[in-house]
Amino acid sequence: MRCPCDLSLEQLSLVQKLDVLRRALGGVVMRLRQAESSDLANVQSIVAAAYAPYVPLIGRRPMPMDEDYPARIAAGSVWITEGEPPEGLVVVADRREGLWLDNFAVTPQAQGGGLGRMLLAEVEQIARARGHGRVSLLTNARFAGAIRFYVRAGYRETFRRTEYGFDRIYMEKRL
Repeated sequence: MRCPCDLSLEQLSLVQKLDVLRRALGGVVMRLRQAESSDLANVQSIVAAAYAPYVPLIGRRPMPMDEDYPARIAAGSVWITEGEPPEGLVVVADRREGLWLDNFAVTPQAQGGGLGRMLLAEVEQIARARGHGRVSLLTNARFAGAIRFYVRAGYRETFRRTEYGFDRIYMEKRL
């Protein structure tokens, strides 16, 4: 693979462009890797911090807070940012219709600095590398900030329904 420094801005991928921007702004460059069993405490900590503000909003714990992360890590579904401490993660699954983004979490301290956009770009790269033409996800209808974030990133609502007592919005982005 060629060094990004040898390429023009037009030739860089979105992730590479975000890396250049973060470096220029003095930010930390995000790297994503598959989580290992030794990452379990960090995974649980990121999820707890990211979803805790939503508990009062919906009156109960969002489902990602109670996920079986040891099993998801063992299955190779969890991807975590590098760094100490890690600040974000995604949980993905291959489905017939495309890549399913099952969980997307960024710690409150890291929100607003571009890490979420970089994570989403990495998810889309994973989808393409696995031969998928779209990424699908769901979010709670009361998570207005999350909905705006996904819409700005090019995701569109496909349908809504109530499941397990949660009002959910399903979204997708064709790649």
